[in-house]
Amino acid sequence: MIPEPPWCRRRREREVSRQIEQMLASQEQMLLQREQQRLDHLLESIGIINRSYLADIRQAVDFINCISSKFPNDYERQLREICREYTRDLQEVSSQGQQRLYQDVRYYVDIDEATTNPVFADRLAEILQAFIAQKLAQLPEDPGRAIQCLKIAIPYGGNVRLGAELARRLKRPLVTIRSEPKVTKDRYWDGKLDKTDILIIVNDVAVTGDRLVRTAQTIRERGAQISHVFVLIERTEWKAREMLEKCSPQIYLHSMVRLCDPDLSSPTPSTC
Repeated sequence: MIPEPPWCRRRREREVSRQIEQMLASQEQMLLQREQQRLDHLLESIGIINRSYLADIRQAVDFINCISSKFPNDYERQLREICREYTRDLQEVSSQGQQRLYQDVRYYVDIDEATTNPVFADRLAEILQAFIAQKLAQLPEDPGRAIQCLKIAIPYGGNVRLGAELARRLKRPLVTIRSEPKVTKDRYWDGKLDKTDILIIVNDVAVTGDRLVRTAQTIRERGAQISHVFVLIERTEWKAREMLEKCSPQIYLHSMVRLCDPDLSSPTPSTC
């Protein structure tokens, strides 16, 4: 009998080793899937969350795992730097509408202008995506506060560029709410808005909260669900948060950064 050449024996041993590793990996994957299915069934059976929410949680966790370990501090720092660059003294703002809205304060943060820069638009959308993902991954004690997102809504007059980029990143349809009807007398939105939809409202800044409330009312009058609003910046001089909390059912405002006039005038902003 001719002895097996050493190179042939080594190749055979490598092949056997590879097959064993594949078999072990397959078994491990199967066990993980079974454990995940068991957990899903348990959570759903006790009424904590549903399957669509579970899928959103996994997507959020996957995203958080791949972003900077400095989150959220690094994203907050980036947002504050952009705010400093696009903070305007109200005397420099030519829009009479903005001057009337901000008549009680001195500084205006023009995030809408920032998103005309493709680099800033992409960065701001990434920051807002990370913020939403962080909130989505937090399992609330109250099931009624669970965050679900099948579509993204932009309030009328809101930052459509930011909303469009965010919708692309989250792979969710975008609905823009209008102040006047379009096509038919009761259609106050662009995009597809169905009665079975669950939406979140997103925008760059929350000021008085009036537009956000009216946007939520339009969505709810259609029969769709809305309980959460996500913004990059919340101006604390006004009471947008309290105004949204008075809605029935309550609407929860989530802001990445809370700013006020003293904060904007400081060279090193700090949360108000």
